[in-house]
Amino acid sequence: MKYIRKEDGFRDQELYVIPPDVTGSNSLSVLIRNLIVTDAGFFPRAAGHQKNRSRGIEEGILLYCLEGQGFIHIDQDSTLLIGQKQACYIKPGVPHIYGSSDTQPWSLYWMHIKGDLLDSYTSILDGHKGLIPLSSRTVEQLSQLFQYLLESMSDGYSRETMLQSGQLACSILTTLLYGNRDFHRDISSLNLRRIDKIIQKMRKSLEERQTLSLDDMASFLGLSVPHFSDVFKKAKGYSPIEYYSRMRVQKSCRLLEISDMDIQEVAYQSAYKDRYYFSRVFKKIMGLSPTQYREKVNQSIYRNNESAAVEEK
Repeated sequence: MKYIRKEDGFRDQELYVIPPDVTGSNSLSVLIRNLIVTDAGFFPRAAGHQKNRSRGIEEGILLYCLEGQGFIHIDQDSTLLIGQKQACYIKPGVPHIYGSSDTQPWSLYWMHIKGDLLDSYTSILDGHKGLIPLSSRTVEQLSQLFQYLLESMSDGYSRETMLQSGQLACSILTTLLYGNRDFHRDISSLNLRRIDKIIQKMRKSLEERQTLSLDDMASFLGLSVPHFSDVFKKAKGYSPIEYYSRMRVQKSCRLLEISDMDIQEVAYQSAYKDRYYFSRVFKKIMGLSPTQYREKVNQSIYRNNESAAVEEK
């Protein structure tokens, strides 16, 4: 690859900077201080784009390569070649050099971020020195979120705008690091596909009002029960049966809110044959019996309608 440093801007680029005296103000609200975007932009086909910061900067840097190629050299680590639909995060204070290929210039979304919760959001990257792969769904979401971010920052730097841009940065980091199925350090892509299949199976069983046992789930994927249970819990944070029970209760909550079905019918529609067992499971998860839950929902609707009627008067 050939790299030529270029100081000028790039055609059709977007670039927004919030002055340091604004981002560093002690009077900013807690919500704004949680995550602050100090700089952000989009450089399309940015041949010659390069940054060399021997001491790093005080903000974290997120680079998202939409297309083309470039390189990133962080601290004393080897040089990484970043390509289409890949991302990289550089921690605050870390020396770095990065730049676009001159022959296949990158189109780059980027932002500088700081704030009280930055380390909490990015702690999942501790020990990770490579690029962050992106699933196709994540690529679509990130591109849209960055567009929203740049649109927000184009309005200036009022406190409302800073709050909005910070919340969008939260969404970007969450989508990239926690909702990105291609970035699971301890779960293989094969196992993620297996989890997707079994969740689809769970949904179908609810549509057909049929129950699934743990043995059914493991057998469907051709795995032993212990192995399947371990893989599922790592991916979703719940055992398969706990997750399935919550899906069933979620459906029953919807039916209790939007229909006049009696409890027996709600249980049946949620794939429970025994209404009393259904009620025990529902109360364990929701903290209320199905009847109490419906009463609470109806009271809330009544209060809202009553308030609306008063306002009309």
